[in-house]
Amino acid sequence: MSVLTEALNQILNWLQQHRPSDVSFLQPGLSKAEIEEIVKKLPVRLPKEVCELYQWKNGTRMGVEHWEFSWTFEYWGFYPLQSARYERRQKYATSTYLVGSDSINSLNIFFSVEPTDEGYVIINERQETCPVIFEYSQAGNCNPIIKYASLTNMMLTIAESYETAYCADAEGYLIPDKDKTLQIWRKYNSYQITEAALAKLDQELSLELLFEVEADLIQAKHPMAVEPLLQALQKPIVSEEDSAIQGLAVKVLGELGDVRAVDPLIRTLQDENCTTRYWVAKSLGQLRDERAVQPLIIALQDSEPEVQRMARWALEQLRQ
Repeated sequence: MSVLTEALNQILNWLQQHRPSDVSFLQPGLSKAEIEEIVKKLPVRLPKEVCELYQWKNGTRMGVEHWEFSWTFEYWGFYPLQSARYERRQKYATSTYLVGSDSINSLNIFFSVEPTDEGYVIINERQETCPVIFEYSQAGNCNPIIKYASLTNMMLTIAESYETAYCADAEGYLIPDKDKTLQIWRKYNSYQITEAALAKLDQELSLELLFEVEADLIQAKHPMAVEPLLQALQKPIVSEEDSAIQGLAVKVLGELGDVRAVDPLIRTLQDENCTTRYWVAKSLGQLRDERAVQPLIIALQDSEPEVQRMARWALEQLRQ
């Protein structure tokens, strides 16, 4: 039995114990022959992970009300394979995995009670695994909810979250501990997602690319992101974009919480750009390292009031 199927069975066992009504909506899995017949007209080959998912169960049937379906994967149900929608997606800022490409093949297989929310797998025919992205649409823009490094990693994350991070509230409803679920997500996804983000930056360090991967780097908080960002601080400033890149790198370094960034950030506190100095002060406050106290005291006399304000805030963080 594969790791993916084992994780799916863990999820099923948990649902049978705690939410049996969800299980009643799940449809029996498909055979390989049935899967091949359904997807034969797709322009791409279905990844092994997706085939395994639909051999396990063929999605959820729908009840009378819009919320009546199997919420199999936390807040998400999944379509029967016959209803899954293939889409050739253009380059979105939400897609860290768009390395060297302007578009991707995707299969929309997940849904929620909100019609604007969707979840899809990215299909790369050179890989048997497929990253998973969940988005919601607002005012015509797609915004990421969460990403998983692969379908297998998604199911490992959810299986462990169900078993260790859900507990009953005062009214008896099972709710997740957000801190625990985030740690579990990082356990199974942060390395691969950070690796994909850094691979994208390796193409060319630009403001556009750094914006695209900013959220992924911050959520993943993987230490291997620190050195590439520190290198961005050393890049010569010859344009406004270079200065903006440096400011964004400073912001992300503060969110990562790695003290290797303290000394380089202190040096950058003398930057000519006031926006960069502002983010340096904030990041030093987030890192809470005593080496930053004296430089921040000096920053209280900065020529820009906003930098002064952030230096005061940072010093308050260091005193806590």
